[in-house]
Amino acid sequence: MLINLHIKNLALIDELDIDFEKGLNILTGETGAGKSIIIGSIGIGLGGKFSRELLRDPEKEGLVELTFNIQDIIKNLDKNSSREKSEDDISDFIVSSEDGILTISRKLSNDRTINRINGETVTAKQIKELAETLINLHAQHEQTTLLHEEKHIEILDSSSKELAQLKADVKEAYDSYMENHSKLGKMNTS
Repeated sequence: MLINLHIKNLALIDELDIDFEKGLNILTGETGAGKSIIIGSIGIGLGGKFSRELLRDPEKEGLVELTFNIQDIIKNLDKNSSREKSEDDISDFIVSSEDGILTISRKLSNDRTINRINGETVTAKQIKELAETLINLHAQHEQTTLLHEEKHIEILDSSSKELAQLKADVKEAYDSYMENHSKLGKMNTS
């Protein structure tokens, strides 16, 4: 869960800290209030394009920093640890977050972007991979997924940690059942 967003020297923002509450967070406001800048900053923090034109003061460095509480992700990752790891695997960053807090920072200075996860320098690709496990971002005009009824339960379920855990437990039990059912079927045909 995203718990804090820190923005420095980006677009109209000199410096800003936003703390997010548990559950659903909605940004509302009048046109020009800065909602798009905040959402855009989250996108930048998650590996989106970060260029010098976005800087409020081009002489200073820009910074976007996202802090996540990832305790539930760690639990789910432990349960699904059988998956294959790639060379760029980001699960090590999640597992190494002993306190359950993960920080992604992207700093633009001297025409280069410095990407970090928990203080360790990484590629933008690694941040993008990690982002897929961390957050669901829905911006204006992206409501087309809401038109698909099959997505409704998935969207609602994703906002409940308890439900996600229960769903994972049921899936694990079902997979075990199917495996045993298959073994039994093979024994009966022998």
